[in-house]
Amino acid sequence: MLQDGSYLEYRGHSASRVSDVRFSNDDAVLFTIGGRDRCLIQWRHGVATDEETAETIGIDPDVEDREDVKDGSSAYERTELMHAANESKRLKYFQYLEDLAAGGTGNIGDGELPVQRWTGRLVAPSAIPATDLRMPESNLELDWVYGYRSHDCRSNVKYAADTRLVLFHVAKIAVCYNKEKHLQSFMKEHTDEIVSMAVHPTGRFCATGQVGKRPPILIWTTNGDTGMKVISRLQGLHTTAVVAMAFTRHGDGKYLATAGMDTDHTIGIYDWRNGALLAHAKGGDKKILDLDYSPDGSTLVQVGVDHIQFWHRKGRNLSMRRGIIGKKGRVQPLSCIGWAGPFAVVGTQDGHLYRFEGHMLRGSLKAHDRTVTTIHTCIDGLVSGGRDGCVKIWSPGLECRHEFDLNKICVPSSVRSICWDPFGNTLLIGFRSTQIFEISSVNGTDLHGGALLEGHAPQGELWGLGKSSWTISCPCVLLVVVVACSFFQQL
Repeated sequence: MLQDGSYLEYRGHSASRVSDVRFSNDDAVLFTIGGRDRCLIQWRHGVATDEETAETIGIDPDVEDREDVKDGSSAYERTELMHAANESKRLKYFQYLEDLAAGGTGNIGDGELPVQRWTGRLVAPSAIPATDLRMPESNLELDWVYGYRSHDCRSNVKYAADTRLVLFHVAKIAVCYNKEKHLQSFMKEHTDEIVSMAVHPTGRFCATGQVGKRPPILIWTTNGDTGMKVISRLQGLHTTAVVAMAFTRHGDGKYLATAGMDTDHTIGIYDWRNGALLAHAKGGDKKILDLDYSPDGSTLVQVGVDHIQFWHRKGRNLSMRRGIIGKKGRVQPLSCIGWAGPFAVVGTQDGHLYRFEGHMLRGSLKAHDRTVTTIHTCIDGLVSGGRDGCVKIWSPGLECRHEFDLNKICVPSSVRSICWDPFGNTLLIGFRSTQIFEISSVNGTDLHGGALLEGHAPQGELWGLGKSSWTISCPCVLLVVVVACSFFQQL
């Protein structure tokens, strides 16, 4: 045994020592026993063959890649005061503001909030009005949201059951946008930023997951006209953030799989209607980028940074097999999952589509010039979008039927989300520039003469807001946003 030799680490026993280790006579099984946990564990043993040994890719990640693979609590930094404000425990937050107003540092013994850049611009009124503790007579109502969360989320712009309705999220708000009426409805019950979304196979329900100490998952109805009612709340398993989710495709979409951003990247399986956690397991030590169920619901596929894993559930137990890349591919970040019949199709950082049979990679084809960021599967095949700004429609046999270069209709940007309606022959596409377009799936024509929705580009932070006083023909005031971004401050 070499002191500095390479090794593989597997977790099973508690922190107490492993008392004994024995191989079976044919070396097919390894048995281990734990001292204090009094547990016997059986490990399936195999030696990697040439077919199973894969080369690791060497791509230098840029800003967008780093956003996707950012992991752990540092990805969503929150002080205790920020958690308190998000959870409506605002007393400490107000104490913080009062301390700042009195010339203090804002340190009230439980962490500090970021510097409030606007405090240096405050000017005391010349005539201080009398203190009035009554409730304000006016109120605010959420009217419109610009853009969607695109810089670190993917596959989060979707059709509802009624394809006139578009679902997406930004900040703490889930949005249902009616294209025909040009109206937005909102689900506002999250307490922190939403970072994952999954739509039920019927399109009538949507699940959204957020950031937080114990982030909740909310499942709500997607009919914006009658209200986006929360019908189920799942909480307690995950910490830091819920980064990926998937409903089962078969039957009535009874089960919901979820992935967290805790140290072990925990996987959970819920009977979401009853709020019951059926099974959970450690997903590994690397970030999960996507989850999806096989069409028959028998297999849950997990992909992420340098890994792919296949899960099967029996009762409350989850068993896992690692995907074998072999000589047909390379170990690299795997970003999204689709299906060609019963076979998993996975998008890679170097622009390939990997087709798996069982847990073995059996085919690879070059699909995009850069990372394949999103895949959507429907009855007619699958569609992929990439960082090259292109969208490709594939048959179930992975023959390319159509290719559309979307850099011709919008500001050049990565495709971050795509959804295909084969009955209406439309594609709903979300870009990293926060624009959402709808095009024809037959010839790639822009169906609306421009973006359905757009917002601020994802670089930097928004610091300034101004308004124009001129009015337009309708009885409202046009607001113009003036932006000062930290991105431009660095130029």
